Amino acid sequence: MNNQEEKLLSARNAELEKTLAEKNRALEIETSLERVRTVALSMKDPADMLEVCSIITIELDKLGVKEIRNVQTAIFYEDKGTYMNYEYYFKHNKSIITETSYTNHKMHRAFAEQMLKGKGEFFSTHISKSELPDWITYQKTTNVFIDTYLEEASSLSYYWYSLGPVALGISTYVPLTEDDINLFK
Repeated sequence: MNNQEEKLLSARNAELEKTLAEKNRALEIETSLERVRTVALSMKDPADMLEVCSIITIELDKLGVKEIRNVQTAIFYEDKGTYMNYEYYFKHNKSIITETSYTNHKMHRAFAEQMLKGKGEFFSTHISKSELPDWITYQKTTNVFIDTYLEEASSLSYYWYSLGPVALGISTYVPLTEDDINLFK
């Protein structure tokens, strides 16, 4: 085999390895989705949403999403200005159901307005390390779970995707990459 043939063979092998890696990744993602679907389809009560949040967290972690704080779903009650929040906190291994107001903070209002526009809407926001103490202070005035890991976190990012009257959210201690955001969606 001459040098030209070796280069062609090497390029072809690299292309095949890349294709194989992409197919393996797609298969990993589909397998994770099937695990989530299995749990979601077994729901019988609203509280079962906590298990869905937990499995989504576990699967995203397996797929390489870093520093997951929590995964949550929000069911909106516009007449009350609240949403029922089903949350699973990964580092705490804690599940919580909380009715949360979205009218008492500008970030909550912006999130709710975006989600209530309808299916497919997306909202994200980032709270820097210097802004975290104010955010924690605000949260302590509400009925939400106080995440002690926030005291040492470098930041807090929220990402929400609207499924209609319900939204799926993830918060992380570091900003997600574009690939992670697309995977979450």
